[in-house]
Order: sequence, then structure tokens, then C-alpha cells
Amino acid sequence: MIHPIFFAPKIYEIMADKRMNQFQQVTDAEYVYVEDMNGSQGKIEWNNIIKKIITKSLENKNFLSENDSLDTIENAFGYAYGYNDNSGIWGPFISFGAEGYQVQLKFDYKGEGIKFRVKYKDEYNNTQYTLWRAISFT
Repeated sequence: MIHPIFFAPKIYEIMADKRMNQFQQVTDAEYVYVEDMNGSQGKIEWNNIIKKIITKSLENKNFLSENDSLDTIENAFGYAYGYNDNSGIWGPFISFGAEGYQVQLKFDYKGEGIKFRVKYKDEYNNTQYTLWRAISFT
């Protein structure tokens, strides 16, 4: 069998691979072309990429139960009560960080206060939280 490139070499020449530095710059796109783990190429809708990035970055925990503590929450957001984390605040929270270090912000559901705390590693490489500290604006 003869390969189709021999019958229409001009068409396939136009479709030849381009170097990435020859790609046109754009400010918006419907799709992004990707390569998966096994080397196959494909395309993903731009909106789906954003959803995947946000999902992998911060998990939506929704409403935590009254017995849940923020001590085990990493890279997430949601609504938490103040019973088990000693913040004294009931309301939305966000927790983010990396490699055992975290920052947690908690907002009073009435907008009457904001507190934060930091999870860090001590000199023995044990993780622990600072006390909750209030943030105020004047």
C-alpha cells in the first residue's frame, strides 16, 4: 500500500508540525491542546481546565459538622463552627498551604470578625498551629 502523503504531499506539508515558538499568541481560546501521560495529544475546553485547577487547588468542604475541627483541613474552603478549633467564630473559612504548612482564615458569619492561624513545623519537625489571631481594619 502506498502512503497517502505520496498522493497529496502539498496538503500534508501545510499540516507539518510547528515549533512552539512559532505558535500565534492569543488572548482567548475555546480549547487548549495538551499531551497526556502516555504521550497522546488531545484538546480540553478552556472552561474545563479552570474547573480542574480550582478543584485540585481548593476542595469545597461545604458545611462541616459541629464536631469537625479545622485541624485536619488542608487546601479547602467551606463553613465551620467554632466549637472544636477554639476560634470562637462560626462562618466561612479558607485553608491553603503546602508541605505541612497552612494558613487558615475564618470569617464571622455576621461579618463581625476575621481570624487567622498558621500551621508550622517546630524544631523537631512536628506540625502545630499558632493561636487564632484577630484581624482588624480601622
